[in-house]
Amino acid sequence: MNVRSLNNATSAVIEQRIVSDQLDVFAAVETRHDDAASPSLLLTCPTNYQFIEHARPRSNKQQMSTTTNHGGVAVFYRSALKVSRLVLPEVTTMECMASKIADQSRSRSVALLVIYSEFFDELQLVLSFATCSGCELVVAGDLNVHVDVASDSSGAQLLDTLQHHDLRRHVTVPTHNLGHTLDVVITTEYSTPTALDVCDLCVSDHFLVMFSLHVSQAAATVRQAYQETVG
Repeated sequence: MNVRSLNNATSAVIEQRIVSDQLDVFAAVETRHDDAASPSLLLTCPTNYQFIEHARPRSNKQQMSTTTNHGGVAVFYRSALKVSRLVLPEVTTMECMASKIADQSRSRSVALLVIYSEFFDELQLVLSFATCSGCELVVAGDLNVHVDVASDSSGAQLLDTLQHHDLRRHVTVPTHNLGHTLDVVITTEYSTPTALDVCDLCVSDHFLVMFSLHVSQAAATVRQAYQETVG
């Protein structure tokens, strides 16, 4: 979800939602945090959960600044899950973080790629790395592309890129308060999320997207969610 800043009020709402919906994973973009010790991340993380994060790097000139650090990606997950980072190429036109999420036995796993982007010139490169993880791939986040507008050239380019990698997008309803579909859930053609739901938490201009995904035909369901301040 594009949370558009994990401030105190937003953190409380999201922490409560993770607990009440018993989410296994919650991915957030545009967190606007500085590092793993940021209070906003600690406040959002429920008991028995952990998180991994990627803050937007500050320039040398901004290092001593107290201004808001825009951007940022974080993934909150149940402590019982085994989570490790996946290596991605360095990019400059988007923010992204990939992780391998497995159950305790490591018999079932999924690669989660979370993206926040105002441009996606480097999306092809990132997807090429992520699809080589050896796991089922799930892409979630805010691409800032009007995929619901047939005449949008960026949307057409995105669909071509997904087709090239045999990927499918699953969100077809508005995810932003102005009525466009900016947030995505993308999987391989062999995986179909279920119970996909979009709801407004009233803390961001983007909506929360929730879904369930059966991994490797296992009985258990890995439940993912993302909210963006990223829209």
